[in-house]
Amino acid sequence: MKKLRSFSSMYVNDNQNTSHFQQCSSMFIMPRKIISNIYPDFPKDETLKIYTYLSMHCASTDINGQVPGDVFIGKQRIEKELNMSTVTVNKSLDWLESRHFILKTRQKKGRTVLRRVLAAPDYLPGSSGSFYSCSNIERTTEGLKAHNHGYIMLPSKLFTTQMLSASNAKQSRFMGRPPIWEQSHWNQRKLKILMLLYSHFWLRYFGGIDPNVVRVKHNTNTGEGYIDVHESFCYEVKEDPKKVEITIASFVERGMFKPVSVLLRDMGDGEFAFVEDIRSSYSPSKKEMQMCVLRPTFIFEKQVTDYKLGGVLIP
Repeated sequence: MKKLRSFSSMYVNDNQNTSHFQQCSSMFIMPRKIISNIYPDFPKDETLKIYTYLSMHCASTDINGQVPGDVFIGKQRIEKELNMSTVTVNKSLDWLESRHFILKTRQKKGRTVLRRVLAAPDYLPGSSGSFYSCSNIERTTEGLKAHNHGYIMLPSKLFTTQMLSASNAKQSRFMGRPPIWEQSHWNQRKLKILMLLYSHFWLRYFGGIDPNVVRVKHNTNTGEGYIDVHESFCYEVKEDPKKVEITIASFVERGMFKPVSVLLRDMGDGEFAFVEDIRSSYSPSKKEMQMCVLRPTFIFEKQVTDYKLGGVLIP
């Protein structure tokens, strides 16, 4: 377990003058399979960053004759926005293309479709041709669901160009440094842990990150809080549990995730589901349970509205 510094000050309370969370309407898809103990890591941090950048900007529907996955971004723009060299961008794009993550395409309707982001390839360890193209699968939520391909929905407000930049220069801003998601010190480990946390984010069922995967242990007597991560999470990101817990704790301490006290209720089958945030002292009934969970600062507007989660602390 990793102790959280100044836990009591991070705990979400009912202060309506504070914006605890930001609702995001814009999201993008990342394939779930790229984060597993079987799937290989990308050769360099920059390769994953470029793949994430292309995923952020590719078409997600077939409106106006677009093919889902089409990207209208050239190499020079990638180099400029991600602060990468021509050699790095070329090598990364060549690697992604040769492994069937992206595809070069032709001119279409007066615009040059420079490349297309495909559904992530399958991978068979130990074979000579380890990556197998899934170009026949449409890169949409419906297309991926139809072929049992998992995906993670990520908020565009969080995954910024600054986060994916390769710059090592110190950034400064009047009145202090920019928030963590606008800094350029992100590597594969941090990016994959962040993505995997979002894959376990179930606002409707848990009010935050699945507590069976990442648990916040709150000592009410001392006011201290601890992060406890299930070993399966560490296997998937292929990292030592201590490093994973330290990384997640840093996310919490820098405001990317917030500890929230929630009320869960037995829905009749022995499984508990989120009811509301607990704003003050509360005594749960026999069919209720109070728990502290982690909730991303950037949450999906659609989840709040579709499931009518009026009990969420979103001033």
